[in-house]
Amino acid sequence: MNKRIIIAGATGFIGKRLTAKLSSNGYNLSIISRDLKKSKTIFPHFTHIDWNLPEEQFINEINDSLGIINLAGASLAGKKWTESYKKVIIDSRVRTTKRIVQAIEKCLIKPKFLINASAIGFYGNRGDEILTENSIKGSGFLSDVCLSWEEAAKPAKVYTRVVIPRIGIVLDKKEGALSKMILPYKLFIGGSLGSKKDWISWIHIDDLIDMFLWAIENENIKDQINCVSPTPIQKKDFNIILAKVLRKPNWLSLPEFALKFILGEASEMLISSQRVLPDKPLSFGFKYQYEELDYALFSLLRNKYLKFV
Repeated sequence: MNKRIIIAGATGFIGKRLTAKLSSNGYNLSIISRDLKKSKTIFPHFTHIDWNLPEEQFINEINDSLGIINLAGASLAGKKWTESYKKVIIDSRVRTTKRIVQAIEKCLIKPKFLINASAIGFYGNRGDEILTENSIKGSGFLSDVCLSWEEAAKPAKVYTRVVIPRIGIVLDKKEGALSKMILPYKLFIGGSLGSKKDWISWIHIDDLIDMFLWAIENENIKDQINCVSPTPIQKKDFNIILAKVLRKPNWLSLPEFALKFILGEASEMLISSQRVLPDKPLSFGFKYQYEELDYALFSLLRNKYLKFV
């Protein structure tokens, strides 16, 4: 059986965890990268595909693979969203996706699937509204980015099974949003950013990686899937649980207007309320390891941060 999977965006924190899981499950991995030196340093035991290959060679590399996973995209955090950087955010996602789709179209033996990442930013800021895979697009820059990203992948449906994971806030002990949330608590200034009533739709990194594997191996899974836990939580309750796990005070609050002043348009990431449910994973029988936030945070943080508590 052909078990060769091609991954773009493997050097991100989700990509690194996913490659480790796929490799341990017996898949043969080929990593697409613009920086081969960096890619080979991180993944010395995998094969590598130069993003800058001429079209015909690039198509040959993709031909007769089991499937493609595309996680590529410039970071949303850490840089101010100037007009020029907003273009980088969009182009790094849309252009990469379009090139992969065009290569799939021209393959003689086409891959069995394309898993092309997106995010729950698609839904925009929606207050208390319950959101499922069938909910309409929201407003705002991130929503526009996600729509363009998803639309770029859709033409591949003519040739292969397309899965579009709309990924929520990923909880991981080493990288991602959680490590940034923890810092104020370590400094005894933990609390809410924006409205305490906003909803957070989260997923434990282990469940996210399992969901990718589940989507690969379940041929009935296609189109958009919400990669979130089944228990979204309001920000005030998230912070209470996080403080309890860390055994730190939870008292400071930074209002929305202050975040907008400090971060500009990038504050959208912190002040959007998204109450997202994973209707499709649940209806197709996906089994979570971490449905409840307290259990998820305890599994990630208690051993690592025991020395601080």
